[in-house]
Amino acid sequence: MSDENENGREENVPDPAAILRQTYGDRRGMIDVTVPPVLFVMANTFTSLTVAAVVAATYGVGTAIYRIARKHQARQALFGLLGLGFALGLALRTGRASSYFLPNVIGGFVLAIVAWVSVALRKPASGFLARALDPDRPERYERPAARNAHMFVTAAWGGWFLLRSTVRTVFIVQDRPEALGVTAIALGAPATVALLAATFAFLRWRLGETQGEG
Repeated sequence: MSDENENGREENVPDPAAILRQTYGDRRGMIDVTVPPVLFVMANTFTSLTVAAVVAATYGVGTAIYRIARKHQARQALFGLLGLGFALGLALRTGRASSYFLPNVIGGFVLAIVAWVSVALRKPASGFLARALDPDRPERYERPAARNAHMFVTAAWGGWFLLRSTVRTVFIVQDRPEALGVTAIALGAPATVALLAATFAFLRWRLGETQGEG
């Protein structure tokens, strides 16, 4: 009985490691996501916007070359480099360091909308992600208990995306790149990993509880 219940707990919960690999590639990927904005803000504070862009670009290009040469998560490195180049170009074009964070802010608002629309349609985005990571047994995520749990999780993540982008929007409007640099750490990869851990814990608890009731 305990084995059956334990299987129920895991049944509709995607592998946390798989989610992290999809998001960042590996631990080094989390560092590579966090370091460029911090370098950019620090260099801009003590030098100039142009120097800050060169410093961040140098780190990004070096990281991409390293990963491509080692054939390790090269696709993530290239996409990251493209995103970095776009953000730096926007900052240089507007002459405001704060504009560097604008693409990330817009992306956050888009993710929040997608999350809440999927909940409104009763097709939670986290359920689609779980099915993509476990394509052999998609029917597991169509069960009412699994759908309801994923709807709650998806709505919560939508709130997180909205909160993060709203905070950053305020700092962009105020033109406070130093505060935006702090959010890159406080609301970046570490917070995302912590929220993923909380998400998996909730799904295991909620679906395990439902299995026990059944």
